[in-house]
Amino acid sequence: EKYAKSFVRHLKAWYVDEETKMHPHMKYSQAIKGVAPGRSIGVIDGLHMIEVARAVKMISGSPSFPADIEAKVLNWYSEYLHWMNTDELGLKERQAPNNHAVC
Repeated sequence: EKYAKSFVRHLKAWYVDEETKMHPHMKYSQAIKGVAPGRSIGVIDGLHMIEVARAVKMISGSPSFPADIEAKVLNWYSEYLHWMNTDELGLKERQAPNNHAVC
C-alpha cells in the first residue's frame, strides 16, 4: 500500500488519461526517418511492459487502486494484444526465427 498510490498515478498517466496515455501499439517502434515509419523488430521494445501488467495484478484489490482504473488498464492491454495479433508488424514479428518471436 505504501507505493500503490504513486503507482496508480503513473498507471493513469501512461494507460488511462486520454491526453497522456500511450497508444496500444508499437507502430512507430524502431522507426528510421525517411526509410521506415516503424519496423516489426521494434515490437520487442515493449517486452518490459509485462512487468507493469504483473504489478497491476499484485495491487488488484488495493484501496488505492479503484476498479474502474484497473478495468481501463486491463482494456489497454487487451487492445495492445489485439494489435499484436492483427497488425502486419505484430504478425511479422511473431514469425521471426529468433528470440523476438517468443518475447
